[in-house]
Amino acid sequence: MPIVLISDMPHGLGDQLARNLKDKTEWPLLSRENLVERARDQGIKLGRLETSIIKSPVIHERLAREKEIYLAFATAALCESVENGNLIYHGRAGHLLLPGVTHRLRVGVIAPRDLRVENVMTDLNLPRDKALLYLEQLMKTSLNGSGLFIGKSPQKIPANMTYLSICRS
Repeated sequence: MPIVLISDMPHGLGDQLARNLKDKTEWPLLSRENLVERARDQGIKLGRLETSIIKSPVIHERLAREKEIYLAFATAALCESVENGNLIYHGRAGHLLLPGVTHRLRVGVIAPRDLRVENVMTDLNLPRDKALLYLEQLMKTSLNGSGLFIGKSPQKIPANMTYLSICRS
């Protein structure tokens, strides 16, 4: 009953990898977007929590409680999804979820910056300069300090190569 947890950089290739893996294995796929939607259905407010994380590294007590509630919800949702067997999860900091679970495979994907810029241009219909600025801002606020990409700087990945980091525990 393997659990594959896929993380990537903003507008990278993690979602594509997750969909391809789902198609090949026929395992269920749960994305961060699915979790967010389910959390909202349960009355968990994520907007304030995400804004506070982006704007301030210090989380106030009330927001810390909301973060705990969301993480507990996300863990419960993943556990419910896994009850029926295998699972693929794709989302922000997915490699940090389910600590202590021995049958998880953590996968980190780093796509070349130019590819991510092109994805932003397509996804958000932005010109190249604004897409680059958007990505730079997103990278400042994303969770790349979480230990997934140890020893690999996204700017040092060759343009024709995607870096894949896999960790079993």
